[in-house]
Amino acid sequence: MSKKTSKSAPDLGKIEMKRIREMRSISISLDSPDLGTMYTAAGKLMSYTAAISLLPKAMSLLSTSDATLRRLVYRMAGRNIYGEYIPELFSTMKTINPAEREQVLQGIEELFQTVGSPSSASERKRWITALSQVGHEHQATVFGIMASLGITGIKWVKSRIKKNIEIISIGTIPKLRAFNDKDRIDLYKILTTAASKKKRELLPYICEVVEPSTVKYLKSFLVEGKWKDRVNVAKAVGGVGVTTTTGLVMDIVADPDWRVKQELLESINIPNSKFSSLVKVISYMIGDSHSRVRGQADRLILELGITECGGSKIETQRKKLEKQFRVQLLRGASANKDIESSWLGVEVEDHPIPFISEEGEEEGVSLLDLQPATEEKKEPASPKLDLMAALLKARVDSGPRESIIPSSEAEEEELEVVSSLPNSEKFMQLLKKLSKGANRGVSLERIKKEASSHEMSEEEVEEALEQLERDGIVYRSSSGTIKRVDFEL
Repeated sequence: MSKKTSKSAPDLGKIEMKRIREMRSISISLDSPDLGTMYTAAGKLMSYTAAISLLPKAMSLLSTSDATLRRLVYRMAGRNIYGEYIPELFSTMKTINPAEREQVLQGIEELFQTVGSPSSASERKRWITALSQVGHEHQATVFGIMASLGITGIKWVKSRIKKNIEIISIGTIPKLRAFNDKDRIDLYKILTTAASKKKRELLPYICEVVEPSTVKYLKSFLVEGKWKDRVNVAKAVGGVGVTTTTGLVMDIVADPDWRVKQELLESINIPNSKFSSLVKVISYMIGDSHSRVRGQADRLILELGITECGGSKIETQRKKLEKQFRVQLLRGASANKDIESSWLGVEVEDHPIPFISEEGEEEGVSLLDLQPATEEKKEPASPKLDLMAALLKARVDSGPRESIIPSSEAEEEELEVVSSLPNSEKFMQLLKKLSKGANRGVSLERIKKEASSHEMSEEEVEEALEQLERDGIVYRSSSGTIKRVDFEL
């Protein structure tokens, strides 16, 4: 048995000599004047299992003039670097272009995530010191590497966010997902607090990465936030799901701007939400003063009849909805034909299509044609024209002829602006004048151009437009023009 065992045991001396000969061949070939031989050796070096033994040779080639060989050697060194070689590598990396430098850093990040980072405190300190000197353009990758460097790396990231929020890039925010749960929650809290004070433009990108455990920190953006900021927060709250009716959720429900509440209702993730919480939110929304919020609430109620909430059953949801929101269900089924409503047990009729005669000139179909016909009101005859004719005749008879005011100028006088009116009223009068009384779209540039005739500056036009949009009186069409809301529909 001992003889068989000795024969089957590998000869470590022979294996070692074989590996040494392979490494010697690669090392010599890297210096070959033949490019084919040199590139073949560099390719073997990249995939060689004992490549770390050739790290000194790779470090000596970092300054080679051959661009292809230099890229391969840098990537190999980045994946095998350790100890005193770390500061040397990062020092020479300053001489290569940012794209090559980013490839090296991404290789290091991938290595740390798959194989693991150094466990030695002194080694981690070397890495953090070297990474701190890398340019701002590599910030996202550096944050990803720091996530693998333990407590020291986490402290470095927290300090960088607190003290330098102004230079935190958009691509850095998704990298926070690489940190463990506890540290990620702390980082989101620090990020939202700092960004809400000094860099609010990061909000849309923060909203894309928040989770149910971190969405509450977005509340800092509601303080003195514009309606667009509040809309972004509402979208994030709805996206993670509504599981409570306190705190941030109720702040959005009570928001004075209808667009914020509408965004919440549109974005709600039903499977991640709690049914009882959604019912309470909807009970507030169905009584909102704005028709669009009420309409979106009706749609959400209908969706709850076909989509289960977390921890709930569809049959239970339908019974509760039919008992509490029967009117809204029927109204929502009529307005939202894209949502299945057969479970209501009633057939919802489509709106009738009006008959269009084929004779004569073709005419378009207006939404007003879909409404029930009503008796036309006869307008009383106005004595205005007769009175103007009599006054003109008396003026001609009494003295020399004076210039007659054209009818177009007379109509403009009816739209004359009173200086004491608020800017919103002036804006509506100007919009009516430019649209010639019809509800046609008018470009914002044209409104600003004519604003001086109504004693308004361009800034006042913007403020008035924002106020009217918030009140639901005007809106911007898909073509970018300003139109009045048709309250009859």
